[in-house]
Amino acid sequence: IDRNDEVGDLMIAFNAMARGLEERQLIRRMVSSGARQGAEGAVSSSGEYRDVTILLLGSRIAETAGNSAATLFQGLNRQLAEVSRLAALEQGDIDKVIGEKVLLVFSHTSGEADAAQRALRTLEALARATTEDRLPFLWSAGLHSGVVISGCLGAGNRQDFTVIGDTVNTAARLESLAGKAPEPHV
Repeated sequence: IDRNDEVGDLMIAFNAMARGLEERQLIRRMVSSGARQGAEGAVSSSGEYRDVTILLLGSRIAETAGNSAATLFQGLNRQLAEVSRLAALEQGDIDKVIGEKVLLVFSHTSGEADAAQRALRTLEALARATTEDRLPFLWSAGLHSGVVISGCLGAGNRQDFTVIGDTVNTAARLESLAGKAPEPHV
């Protein structure tokens, strides 16, 4: 409807608000809460030390080598949706999706033991999801608690929120070792 009066102005403003809400929902789906906080200026661009529990999950897609790319991506998206849902129930945040691996961060809001327990409950839920055939791929996991450096890292218009340090590296090494086992292992 094309109107040149107050109702037309109201419709334009309403449509702009609706587009803004749609964009906000898209951003919530596409980026981690840490990245959203970084974009809002709530995260230090110079980095800060944080105590966290890192859970790195690897989907074992190599075992499905005969599948098409579309089938693999469909399965990975299904796997990621379930991992995301289960982690969110325990206040875990997906920091990164790196190929078939997912880096989850559990903040030590109530202490290290609480974050580690939330990560372990996520793993238990993933084990149940595996036995109930809700995950299309076997998985492996590395879990480690400690200090990370977190913040926005990048150059120019390409910056990303990330966590780095020995805690992340140790979780990655543990996931790599667990990935060599024939069954899902932590």
